[in-house]
Amino acid sequence: MRKIALSLAALLCLSQVGCIKKMLIAGQASSTRTASSALDDTADLTVARTAAMNGLATAEGMHKLSPNNEDVLFNLTKGWTAYGFAFVQDDMDKFEEGSEEYELNKKLARQAFDRAVKYGVELMGHTDDGFDKNRKNEATLKKWLKENFDDKEDAETLYWVGAAWFSRVSIARDEPAMVGDLWVAVALMQQSYELNPEYNHYAALSALASFHARSTTAELDEAKKLFELALQK
Repeated sequence: MRKIALSLAALLCLSQVGCIKKMLIAGQASSTRTASSALDDTADLTVARTAAMNGLATAEGMHKLSPNNEDVLFNLTKGWTAYGFAFVQDDMDKFEEGSEEYELNKKLARQAFDRAVKYGVELMGHTDDGFDKNRKNEATLKKWLKENFDDKEDAETLYWVGAAWFSRVSIARDEPAMVGDLWVAVALMQQSYELNPEYNHYAALSALASFHARSTTAELDEAKKLFELALQK
């Protein structure tokens, strides 16, 4: 009986340690999410890049320890999107298209956006896991988004998943299947804008304006109207 009691006590201790670990990660992840915009307006790109890389490494470690933490998933979605767009894609554009350096950075940017989309869809699944099922067409996806993401706070999640999707399509514009799914990014960004137009300095509005100004099948009147509204705001 004494051995059984000791075993149960050990299990209880391990359980408590696990709970404490999750609580610590939850607190750190929440604080990191709140503070994640602290360097958004810095002009020192070296500092910003180093901070982004360190933040991603930390968030990946947290995800390993606490895979269901929503703040961690958000930090990874936003972090990989921002890092891929602001730094890796910028590196890519410094080289001639088709060169070895260009293709290497293109591959790294695609990996960053793939990772951001993966974590973003996983995060959305904590609200409702019907994303893939409702991605049959534009109407079903819009209906699902409106039914399940209807709080102002949901705007930031939808924005960063949409931004990751937009960026991935831009990188993979030579892949017809990927370009054919551009409407998914538009639906995510549209719902984000409807929930909180002001989020991230009206960034969703600017993204939608850019969509309407795309080179093929451009809707320039609509793009002009949205860009003017974004500038006004």
